[in-house]
Amino acid sequence: MEIKLYEDKYRDDMIFMVLQAKDALGRIPRLNEDLLDIKAHYFDRGDMFWIAVNDNDRVIKGIGLIRMAMKTALRQQR
Repeated sequence: MEIKLYEDKYRDDMIFMVLQAKDALGRIPRLNEDLLDIKAHYFDRGDMFWIAVNDNDRVIKGIGLIRMAMKTALRQQR
């Protein structure tokens, strides 16, 4: 496993991973709006987003860091 700063080339793979995980948990497979445009929802606001990829360079986890007044919130995408 390797943790990388998010790049747009991983967008479709990340979306597939999230939908597949939600389906496996029996949840309605819907996307959070922020995943459709990581740049606008994270990087353009001064926040961060990383992905974890396996040995085949497939996304297995997404991790977003959103800065908030006086504290930081960490959001994991499964």
